[in-house]
Amino acid sequence: MFCRAVLKKAKSSSRPIFRRFLASSEFSLESHWKSRLDSPCYKSLGSNTKELFFELDKKYQSERRFAAVDVDLFANADRHADLNQLEEVLHRFRRTPETATTLESTHHGVVRAFLDAGSYDDLGRVISDPLNYGLFPDVYSLILALDKCIEADRIRAAAKIAVHVMHQEVDVNEPVLREMSELAVFNFIKSGLDYVEKVEGEDAKYDDDDEEVKIGVRYKPVEFHDDHFDLQSEPDKLLGKTLVAFSSSEDVRLLGLVMWQKWNKIKDLLDKEGDCNITDQVKDLINVKCKNEEIRERISKVISKDEDVEGRLKEAAKKSLEEHERGIMDKQIRTFANWDAQRESEIERQKRLYVHAHRKAVIEAKQRQMDEEAEKLFFFENFNNYEKEKAEKRRQWLKKLPASGWGKRITLRPR
Repeated sequence: MFCRAVLKKAKSSSRPIFRRFLASSEFSLESHWKSRLDSPCYKSLGSNTKELFFELDKKYQSERRFAAVDVDLFANADRHADLNQLEEVLHRFRRTPETATTLESTHHGVVRAFLDAGSYDDLGRVISDPLNYGLFPDVYSLILALDKCIEADRIRAAAKIAVHVMHQEVDVNEPVLREMSELAVFNFIKSGLDYVEKVEGEDAKYDDDDEEVKIGVRYKPVEFHDDHFDLQSEPDKLLGKTLVAFSSSEDVRLLGLVMWQKWNKIKDLLDKEGDCNITDQVKDLINVKCKNEEIRERISKVISKDEDVEGRLKEAAKKSLEEHERGIMDKQIRTFANWDAQRESEIERQKRLYVHAHRKAVIEAKQRQMDEEAEKLFFFENFNNYEKEKAEKRRQWLKKLPASGWGKRITLRPR
């Protein structure tokens, strides 16, 4: 209740939490991003993504595979009328051997498609499920996604992106990414929302049913717990570990350790010399989240101070962006150019492969036709050889028959 009360109080306060982007308006690099459409491949493709989807679907149905460059062209298309088609392509592509050859620009194109459509929650869902979608954005794409989600107040999506950064250990030394991830996770914890969004009516069908519901599982869960990827089913621990990974202050780290349930590390932090720096806001959150009575009692006795933790984290992220934004943008502009060159090179390579495969198929068909013609022309000359092969095949077949038991009549004698 406290978490939701904090959020309600924040929304009703005169000070706006998120009224504009943390990054500048130039950070999205729209003009440089759109320059990809000037390449010959996109000029010939146009903006009809439906037609391209149908071509990809037809190829998958016949060959059960995609070329990585085809998926990249689809992901980086100008406009996506239906993001479900993009999800379907990613899901299918993930199950092909070619998924290992995914172009780096594909990940960025998918992120841009969801952001441009305002589908922030869907982006968080897809990024948080790399096993099925294989989406691993680069640092710039993650910062851009976090910025857009935070600005739009989609704190659940932002938190899922931050958890992905922790899981995949994406350039953990990048200060902007660290501080924005810390801000995203802290705001989500403060909100009191559920990490896994519930679908309306999902549990309604079981409300009036008194019968026991049994759910079958295909295998027994493994006893080993790696305390990393296995945290997917434990949202509080997952968010806590993420907060610890990106924490820039003692109180935020303490909150992360409490949610992660690392009691010994908490005791070490509380036992160190000097007072533990903790704010009233974090102290109240710990009182809600802590499941250890001893730890909760010890923390309740710690002297705390009144400070706006969210404002502090936001200012730190803004300051870090002001310091590093230009360098990140310049690097990404060069990356865009490299992606365009890589895409054109991959298209040319695919053309050569298709030409080679076509020529090989034509030669093999011609060879079969020549063999058939030769067999007809020299049939009588090779007649004796054919008879010998026929006799040899019959001998080999007879050898495989049982030594006895064939041809004997079975009679039943009365008792």
